[in-house]
Amino acid sequence: MVRNESSPNRASGVRCASKVRRATARRLTARRVTARPESTRPHPRSRRGIAAQHRLIARRAMTLVELLVVIFILTLLVAAALPLMKPAVEEGKVRDAARQINAFLDGAKGRAAALGRPVGVWIERLPESNAAVQLYLAETPPHYSGDSQGATATITLVPPSASNPNEQYIITGVLGAPGGGFVNSYSLLWVLAPNVGDEFRIKLGYKGQFYRCTRITPTVANTYLFEVNLADARRVPPLLGIAQPYQILLNPRRSSSAPLQLPGGTAIDLQYSGIGGGTDDTIAPAICPTVAPDLAPPAGLEFWDNRNPNSPAGNRLAPLAGPVIIVFRPSGDIERIVTMGTSFAPNGTVHLLVGKIEQVETEAEATPDAPNPLPWSPVDTDTCPHNENLVDGKSIWVSIGHRTGLVSSSQNGWNFDPDENPATPPTFRDCFRNARDLAQRTQSAGGR
Repeated sequence: MVRNESSPNRASGVRCASKVRRATARRLTARRVTARPESTRPHPRSRRGIAAQHRLIARRAMTLVELLVVIFILTLLVAAALPLMKPAVEEGKVRDAARQINAFLDGAKGRAAALGRPVGVWIERLPESNAAVQLYLAETPPHYSGDSQGATATITLVPPSASNPNEQYIITGVLGAPGGGFVNSYSLLWVLAPNVGDEFRIKLGYKGQFYRCTRITPTVANTYLFEVNLADARRVPPLLGIAQPYQILLNPRRSSSAPLQLPGGTAIDLQYSGIGGGTDDTIAPAICPTVAPDLAPPAGLEFWDNRNPNSPAGNRLAPLAGPVIIVFRPSGDIERIVTMGTSFAPNGTVHLLVGKIEQVETEAEATPDAPNPLPWSPVDTDTCPHNENLVDGKSIWVSIGHRTGLVSSSQNGWNFDPDENPATPPTFRDCFRNARDLAQRTQSAGGR
């Protein structure tokens, strides 16, 4: 029998494999014992499951003290930021007001072009104030040519006299009687212009110029009296003593449509709004309350109602605190302006100063670098105070070209040293003209 030398080695290998298998089985059994069976875990809706969820939520939430600390810190940050944000918000309101005014003016021009007749913008002045916060469309009624066929008007000349040194062109007649200055024109006398001070423009014979016509107080009872002004008609006298057919251009009437309401805290400052680049007067006019507090304002400040409401009524021009109406032709240019009972064609760019309502008629604070009041001009030392909107660099000029109708906006350019010469003391006239100059240059450059 032959002995197999490899048998011991084979038996040894079998024993080793058997040991490995047993060790592996023990490890697997240990894992199964230590692993928690699915059936033994707490159900989410069980008492133990809900408690475990509450413990998890409690670990993630903030305490009441921590929450109050966060709220307190946020409140401090907001309170510190508000004063820094307020000037930017107020400046944004002024800019927004200027943009809305620009769009409203362009809308009025577009409506005039669509209708084929003049349309105006009615700037409503607040009572006893030079501030305006609402703008309306102003519709111009069709021309009035009498109540029936054969309506005529006759103008007569009243020569100078002791009581009136100037000649006077008038239309007069007896109320309720046929004939007279106006024939077949009862609506004009009783409806369209029934009161003293009512004004319209009249063209005779369907040709020539429009003459400004104002109803005045008659000297004889039960009569009517209209005065014809030649200023708007290049002082060309009309035909006298001849009954002629006529056309009457009535003043615009405020539309019933919803107005433009300027943003809160903003207004048009009519005290410093007007026509042209400023005044050339070297002697202080009615702009200075110490000189003439109840007279009409000078050129450049035509919209300023400078009349003192506490002064005697005889020293005031009526009506007090009326609207400013800018009338556009269908071609887009400005036909006329109606303000404080007068109507006239502008001879320059119309400027509206947009600022803060609380700064209207509020005098600016005087400082060494910004004195207030200022002397009127180098040759007239009568002082003239200025208000905050005029010296505020955040105010905006809205300018309207009287010939083109172009609307532009520009920043206020008030400067207490317009000639850049420290040796020359500032004057109101020069500083004001400098403020208007930037707006005028922006308008001439095509606006923005």
